[in-house]
Amino acid sequence: MRKQNKLLFLLGVAEHWAKHTVHKIWVAWFLWKLAGKLVWRSLVHDLSKYGWTETKHFARTVRKLRNTTYGTDEYFALLESIKPAIEHHYARNRHHPEHFENGIQDMGALDQLEMICDWCAACKKHKDGNPIQSAAINAKRFDYGPTKHLFYRKVIVDLAEAKSAELDVNVEEHYERTKVQRTVNSKDGNGHQPRFR
Repeated sequence: MRKQNKLLFLLGVAEHWAKHTVHKIWVAWFLWKLAGKLVWRSLVHDLSKYGWTETKHFARTVRKLRNTTYGTDEYFALLESIKPAIEHHYARNRHHPEHFENGIQDMGALDQLEMICDWCAACKKHKDGNPIQSAAINAKRFDYGPTKHLFYRKVIVDLAEAKSAELDVNVEEHYERTKVQRTVNSKDGNGHQPRFR
């Protein structure tokens, strides 16, 4: 009887390991599938910027952008000066909330991950860029709730673009400090300012 119990136990161990191995293979499959989709997005990201429709406008502002702070009136005035390029860009790139009728609410998970990576990369263009602060500004700008905001900030930390201590940034305080004013966008009328990164 004891030998039979031991044999059943060993069979249980083998079955557990076999089933767990199959599970790991499936998890690996889905992670690689996700990684492949993200790699593809990295290759096609912002390709519209190479077209003349956008290039002829951005070429006039590329040097000025470096010396602006994201979220300030100066930053948004710069974007307003190249509005045709901004609107063209949003229409062709789904990692921007403005691409969708209902903004972030209509974006898929991969759209949002690419958007966060875009925020991190865009901060490299500004002398004082900080992705955690950008997320704080965008929480107000795109009107997404605290749960999504915290998730975005955790992704930024996971990307090693911020320290975990920066998760404690005061959204309201930063938003007021940068004096971002909501204005009605003539295109969608929903109060969102253009966000070109």
